[in-house]
Amino acid sequence: MSAPLTLRVFIASPSDAQEERLVVRDCVERVNLERKDIGAPTFELVGWEIVRGTAQRPQEAINQLIHECHFFLAIFKKSWGSDPGGALEYTSGTEEELFTALLDLGNKARPMRDVWVAFMDASDAATEIADLRAQMKSRHALLYETIATTSELRQKLPERLHGWATVTQKEVRNVGLTPRSGRDILRADHLRQQGEALVELGYPIPGNEKLERAANIGGSPEKLAYARVLARQGKMVAAHEVVRQALVPFLESGINSPTAAEVLAAEASLLRRESKFFESAQRLQQALERLPGDDEYTRRVRCRILDDLGLAYQKMSDFARAREQFLQALDERERDGDPRSIAQSEVNIARNDVAMGDYVAGADRAARALTVLEPLPPSPLHANAQLLRAQTLLRTAMYEEAVEHARMSAVLNEQLSNDYGLAMAENVLAQAFAKMGDGESALAHAKRSLELNVQMGNGAPPVVEALIAKFEQ
Repeated sequence: MSAPLTLRVFIASPSDAQEERLVVRDCVERVNLERKDIGAPTFELVGWEIVRGTAQRPQEAINQLIHECHFFLAIFKKSWGSDPGGALEYTSGTEEELFTALLDLGNKARPMRDVWVAFMDASDAATEIADLRAQMKSRHALLYETIATTSELRQKLPERLHGWATVTQKEVRNVGLTPRSGRDILRADHLRQQGEALVELGYPIPGNEKLERAANIGGSPEKLAYARVLARQGKMVAAHEVVRQALVPFLESGINSPTAAEVLAAEASLLRRESKFFESAQRLQQALERLPGDDEYTRRVRCRILDDLGLAYQKMSDFARAREQFLQALDERERDGDPRSIAQSEVNIARNDVAMGDYVAGADRAARALTVLEPLPPSPLHANAQLLRAQTLLRTAMYEEAVEHARMSAVLNEQLSNDYGLAMAENVLAQAFAKMGDGESALAHAKRSLELNVQMGNGAPPVVEALIAKFEQ
């Protein structure tokens, strides 16, 4: 991946480091003049100063700026800073900004490539600063420097900037550092990533264990990841409880943020699975109202909520409004160019076409989604697209091809421990074999679908009950 024309650097510091911030700004300007002369990438300095009035917690808006940056520079002098509020109990805004950058450093989807911390030499620095420096030294967590004067900062920073300009690829790094609250936020995030990877690779038991541990020590993202797995396994009561735990901090500290919107959307998704479609749609509309800004992360959250809102309208047979949500999400995703999310929109629109009885359009969309997904690693979306393709083939009397795609979906869903998707794939297999006159196979798959639905506490689909009654005679 080639370096972008402009590299964004976020500068974080408590309010007593204003002189140092001016030095940083001057250094960036001088380095940019040098680099422009040789046609090299330049730097854009980003900080809290560019945040304007917002309905969300001010620190949330600052964090969203960090999510868009390639590098992060923190400067500590004497002051630690003031409590920013929020669900994760950070004790200063600069501390929250630092850990936000470190989380982004360990997230392959974020552009963050490196973090540098500068401690200005001060004998009367706050205890919190001394503790942070000692922790970084003992754990060898990341690069930091103690700088005696602003002149030394003026000398060292250009070296750092020129070095950053050579970092042309993202390298995921998980750092061992703990905030003042004692909550091991970075460890929780790492456990979440490991758990999700294990579940996708077909190891649900160790994957669930890691996700549960992450949920217990982490924040809302970790709790939501665990809740999603519980819901896929049909453990709806437990999933509801975990989502409620994720929502509580936002009720206390402010509900306007992308993460808060994701929590509301997760609750809505559970309501939809319980056939509470109107309540689900209401919750999703509330979630959309909690999404200020138009950064990449916020757009991704908005698209996922639009997906869920479309599904809720679809369940209420309001297919026109469902299509509006799906098309709006597709438009935003095509603007960002992410193939997996584009395929998700194609699947959603295809399902809506099928629900409206337009099986040809649905088959075309499903095939398009599979084409987009083909070069990507297997995921729940692959399983969904395979199932959808099977359903469209079943409706157009192409039974052997339907069996082929339904089997692929069943294998993927079983590997991913997705009992909900597996039950649906077994349902399609039962119907396809019945149409082909293979009563023995139809009965076996119908019974398997029934067994899975009973395990999840769902009622048996009428078509499954009908097939069992027919072929058991």
